[in-house]
Amino acid sequence: MNVGPFLVVLGAAAGWIVLPVLPALRELWRPTDAEPLDAVGQDAGDLTVFADGFREYMSRALPPGAPGPRPESGPQSDPATSGVLADGTPFVQLADDPAPLAAARRADGTVPCVVITTRPLVLGGGDTFLLECHARDVVRGGEGNTYRALLGERDVTLGAGSVVLRWVHAVGDLRLGSECVVYGRASSGRRLVMAPGVSFRRVRAARVAALPFDETSDVVEASLAERLVDPPPLPPVVSGTVRLPATARRERGYTRVAGDLIVPAGGALVGAFVVAGRLTLEDGARIGGHVKVHGDCVLGEDAVVDGAVVSRRSIVLGARAHVRGPVVAERDVSLGEGSWVGSPTAPASVAGDVVTLRHGAQVYGAVSARAEGRVVP
Repeated sequence: MNVGPFLVVLGAAAGWIVLPVLPALRELWRPTDAEPLDAVGQDAGDLTVFADGFREYMSRALPPGAPGPRPESGPQSDPATSGVLADGTPFVQLADDPAPLAAARRADGTVPCVVITTRPLVLGGGDTFLLECHARDVVRGGEGNTYRALLGERDVTLGAGSVVLRWVHAVGDLRLGSECVVYGRASSGRRLVMAPGVSFRRVRAARVAALPFDETSDVVEASLAERLVDPPPLPPVVSGTVRLPATARRERGYTRVAGDLIVPAGGALVGAFVVAGRLTLEDGARIGGHVKVHGDCVLGEDAVVDGAVVSRRSIVLGARAHVRGPVVAERDVSLGEGSWVGSPTAPASVAGDVVTLRHGAQVYGAVSARAEGRVVP
């Protein structure tokens, strides 16, 4: 029996099956990390979707006769009102005085209704708001409050030890006092300032900053403005000053380094790089492009990366280091004192298992921590 034709057909079929996976096999055998940074996003998703939905819900559900915010030239106080929304949900509406909350508060400190504030207001502490809060004006929460969700149409300050179970959003500034815990999402249309001890999962704002502030003061704007400094402008890197190791080879649009790469203090490299080992930028070093690292990535003080930094392990930014693009790690991310990610004109994101922000660290965009985000002194 002649099996030759059968073997030819079998070999052709096997080749046809293997053909689509040849690029993957080649990449596995000899990694090139082709186009490694194209999929890096600029944010961590729309964190305001729940706040936007709640605002729309309140516009439909609030009874027509319920009082709303009055013009600035009108009376300086509104009557507190309680009732039910269109779907039967109870609500209480407050003006200058939080005392009407006492009528709605249970003996165990829980408030089982939607709370609406129409004037600048300071809430007491130790309450648990089982339903959403809608602050139509500036509001400052007391210490140890627990919020299911909170929407602020202006500035919102949460007192020390407060807990947010689902989400909090402020159209103005959002300030989270020391030891606050946000289990869901926190976002702001302007600045989100987190004091030491804050724990979070997902946050986003035009500027996210780790800074202490006076949680009992109504005037914190000037103090924050002095401390929230933008990264210094730098001219583009025109040419490199560091000789690449012998293991470096040019691939399609970037340079691949087979082992570790160290950029010495004050040195500069130009272009996109894929580093199979560990990447270290010593103090004042700079890379004028994107970076992907298979090992850990460490940026020293005042080091700069003009693009994205992606690592299969951990990323550490030293004091006043600046990454102008996204920072994404499969393990942990640590932002050093006074460091920056992104810029006022180019928002970026940070993502990692555990994300640590030290005093003065700033992110112009979103921060996503898969396990835990925390602010430390």
